[in-house]
Amino acid sequence: MAEADWVEGFLPLYEKARPLVQEVGKSVRQAQEENIIRALKEAKAKMPAILNEMKAIQSPKEKELREIRKIFEKGLGEFIESCDYGIKYFNKPNVFNHTMWMEVANTAAKKMEEATTRFSQYVDQ
Repeated sequence: MAEADWVEGFLPLYEKARPLVQEVGKSVRQAQEENIIRALKEAKAKMPAILNEMKAIQSPKEKELREIRKIFEKGLGEFIESCDYGIKYFNKPNVFNHTMWMEVANTAAKKMEEATTRFSQYVDQ
């Protein structure tokens, strides 16, 4: 697959995922439980389809783009997992659910940020 074709397939998926991640982060920072639950449920409902679309795109030949894809996919998967823990926490508040939600969310955020940074650097070359 030509790298330009992969980038054209990746960008719309990135643009679908980004506002969902941002909305969860925004609602958590504002500490409004109702908005957090809504954002988590919306992300949980929409993110698996985005992840599946990403996995369906043929892998690029260039190593850096393959790495970006791998990191982004892993970040999306972990973000979905963190949404599960967040929803569980609000349904049954306990230390375990809260800790897992925060830890998995932090890991996912780092991976998504790394993929974004590396992709931006790639595009700027």
